[in-house]
Amino acid sequence: MMIYEDVVKNGLILPRKEKYTMRDFHKLHGKFDARTARFIIVCSASYWRKKQEAAGEEPTVTYSMVFEDLKKFQKMDQTEV
Repeated sequence: MMIYEDVVKNGLILPRKEKYTMRDFHKLHGKFDARTARFIIVCSASYWRKKQEAAGEEPTVTYSMVFEDLKKFQKMDQTEV
């Protein structure tokens, strides 16, 4: 199981963009299982939002609402056997 610090430490934070989407997920999903790919996206958005806040900017980085449904990604992992 990976935690936020693991994502940062291992250089898995994605390049900054305004909104992470399923296109980003599919790029990661070839290398990671569905839950891990989703987690990297959520961590990336959080990382860049923190950077914006630290710089005194209004946080604008976000991700598609589809990533809120963790069960969807757990189900993807179960069907990939």
